[in-house]
Amino acid sequence: MKMDKLDDYLKDIEIAQEKTKGFLTIYKGLEIEYWDSHEEYYTMLEQKVDYMIHGQHYVIRNNDLSKLVSSFDLTTVEEIYLYADFMIEAMRSGRFLFHAHPDLFMCGYKVWDKDTEEVSRKILQVAKETNSIFEYNANGNRRGSVMTPLGKQPLYPRIEFWSLVKEYGIKTTLSSDCHQPHLLYDDTMKDVEKKYNNLELNDVGIIKL
Repeated sequence: MKMDKLDDYLKDIEIAQEKTKGFLTIYKGLEIEYWDSHEEYYTMLEQKVDYMIHGQHYVIRNNDLSKLVSSFDLTTVEEIYLYADFMIEAMRSGRFLFHAHPDLFMCGYKVWDKDTEEVSRKILQVAKETNSIFEYNANGNRRGSVMTPLGKQPLYPRIEFWSLVKEYGIKTTLSSDCHQPHLLYDDTMKDVEKKYNNLELNDVGIIKL
């Protein structure tokens, strides 16, 4: 969403809040990237919304926003470590209610090896230190799959990463990440919910604002 659409977005939420007053609570929220050069921007947004979700869909080198690399397409060791750096900075900022699809870096770098494990452990160590909440994201199941030594898996969530999430005791939440209303609790979401429950993660349930 471009900045010139933000006020319309917030106004639409306010209209919905008024229409559902008394039987449904609607909060204002945003899912956004994290760049450590944009602190004033985040402070401004915090005054307009009830919460912000962190989703690192891009990484950049040398703080150059003209050279974005999609987190869906990371293919080199250098890039996945760069992804870890942005995740760590976002968690340490303390600005976000939770962190969406933290294992997104494995969409492009699909192999579980010593580097993906080290990147995961770097991220999870800081998550533990900062008491961060990680989202188990159902939408990855709609984006294709990959064959792994542990069998066929969605591009994300990846069981290798989430087994480490359990090992570290990281707080987690389940989300449909629905981009359309009918995907809120569809068959894919129900299947992912079963997988999530079977992992017996440190589930925080409904996050209180």
